[in-house]
Amino acid sequence: MNNSFKSLPLVLSLSLLLIGCSSNKKIDAEKNTSSTLPTNGKTYTDNSSNDTGIVIGLKHSNTENKKPANYKTLWISLKDNTVEVLTGDNFILVPYEDTFYKLENESFNIKSSNKLPTPNNKGKTSPLGSFGYKLDYYSIVSFPIDKKPAPLYSKDYVEKYIEDEGFPIQNTIEELLYAGAQYVMINRKYYFTDGGMISASGYSNRLYNIGKIEGSNPLDIKQFILGDLTSTLEEFRSKYNIAPEPPDENPLQSKRYFVDDKNILILRAEGKWNSYVPLTEEHINKGSGSINTKATKNLLLPQSVSTKLTIHDNLILPFEKIKERIPEAVDAVSSPNGKMLIVLTKNNLQIFINAKDILSTPIKIIELDKPYTLVLNQWATGKYVSSWTKQLHNYLKDNK
Repeated sequence: MNNSFKSLPLVLSLSLLLIGCSSNKKIDAEKNTSSTLPTNGKTYTDNSSNDTGIVIGLKHSNTENKKPANYKTLWISLKDNTVEVLTGDNFILVPYEDTFYKLENESFNIKSSNKLPTPNNKGKTSPLGSFGYKLDYYSIVSFPIDKKPAPLYSKDYVEKYIEDEGFPIQNTIEELLYAGAQYVMINRKYYFTDGGMISASGYSNRLYNIGKIEGSNPLDIKQFILGDLTSTLEEFRSKYNIAPEPPDENPLQSKRYFVDDKNILILRAEGKWNSYVPLTEEHINKGSGSINTKATKNLLLPQSVSTKLTIHDNLILPFEKIKERIPEAVDAVSSPNGKMLIVLTKNNLQIFINAKDILSTPIKIIELDKPYTLVLNQWATGKYVSSWTKQLHNYLKDNK
């Protein structure tokens, strides 16, 4: 049982500190980032044949509805000019070391009756209405493909945590931003309230080793950004930072905007991984003690993302050329050996072989049930293709 409770300690401890409450809880690994230099992600390319394959991970976000994202994994392989497609829903399969790991949502939802679960409040009616506490956690878990994940939380631990920290309504949603090589980046949004006037909300973007999400320090994403960020961030701060200004009608409230370089992230745009820094809005209510933050938009950084993180991230054709041919294209990836090009639209994936010949008819079109964004694009060539196909047939189904 893992009771590290990775989603909560930093958020709660900092929120309680900022709103004038005390907390003895130790701030765990979420507070710090590792200073260990990044290592090259493992590649799965080999020149023994022209066989080509890619594991694609797709995501459809539902965070506006406070629900976890939908995920889809596809294994697309090309052998002797024949394409085979395997698919799986509700998880992402990603190669890690010499096996595959599964990334998926783990939900923990629990609520009590309208009696608070602490000895000092026995017999008292909770101000929350029909329940004393209501917890909804949607966490990303990572585990070997042939194993099952250990539960993240236990009811007893959660009730003790609520008693210690004092936020009986909590909603935390994690979703994948990136997976590949040996890394995974996770966005976490949270909302906590005492059921009355006090609330705390915010977000984080954190990079982890795929095999060590739980109980480990996140990695410093800046180590994977090429070039000096200092001048860029200074320019952005000068342009976008707005100091707190309380509105005339309520001097106890204030709002500010700031460039949040502690939450740099990577996202797909125009056929490649790009680095971004969030512009964050922070609202403080000194009357209630509430602090609520959110990223209003992500500002594109001119610095490139290192291939230590993204491995192969080059298109055989400029994305502008792909858009000319397929105006509805939202993303595209091409293989290291130039044998395959895959174009993502809002409705489908289009697969081309001999990738430079984009004017040809796609050899296969895979229809999608909803709009997706790409979170994983891991290529394999040569001997790895047959090996991965054999292994993935055990976990994915044929796409007819």
